[in-house]
Amino acid sequence: KISVVPNYVSRNTFQVDEIFPDIIDKYKENFVITYAGGFDYHRGIDVAIKSISHLVKTIPNIKLVLIGEGRNKSELEQLVNSIGLSEYVVFEGWQKPMYLSSFFEASEICIIPHVKTVHTDNTIPHKLFQYMLMEKAIITSNCDPFTRILGDTQSGLCFTSGNDEELAHHIKHLYDHPDIRSEMGKKGKQAVIDTYNWEEASRQLVDLY
Repeated sequence: KISVVPNYVSRNTFQVDEIFPDIIDKYKENFVITYAGGFDYHRGIDVAIKSISHLVKTIPNIKLVLIGEGRNKSELEQLVNSIGLSEYVVFEGWQKPMYLSSFFEASEICIIPHVKTVHTDNTIPHKLFQYMLMEKAIITSNCDPFTRILGDTQSGLCFTSGNDEELAHHIKHLYDHPDIRSEMGKKGKQAVIDTYNWEEASRQLVDLY
């Protein structure tokens, strides 16, 4: 017999109650899009950066906040400088887990722009459920698990992997419709409370034993 242990979030351990005001205040004048996670070539962070270049004229207070470290960080920093986006893209580096909920709280949209591959079509990053628990509208690439979960929960939008213009279009759509952002956030949080949490998933593992 087999029990699949999903990469859901624990509502008891993820720091959703402690919010740090200095992080909120740092970005209170901005329309913030946040990515949190490892930096690597298959993560699609370069696509997220390029998408911002399409938006600076229509969303002048836009800010892409990148949280994490990884092997292509220096290349991503060079990309930001080469296309003149240093004012709009912030590298926050690795952050202690206790601070993540504050960064998410300061955000309007949270993103996962992973490149669609055999690997990303068969894995689910933990941050998806953290974003949902923090009641944030989500934009992801069209990796299979993302399209399934966001489709089931109606908590976000998917763009074609690698298409920075389509990602920018989705960001602008959610910028123009705060009511849709709010509704997506509420649906995502409720989905985590009901289903996508470790407390629920652990029962299935315990039942197997």
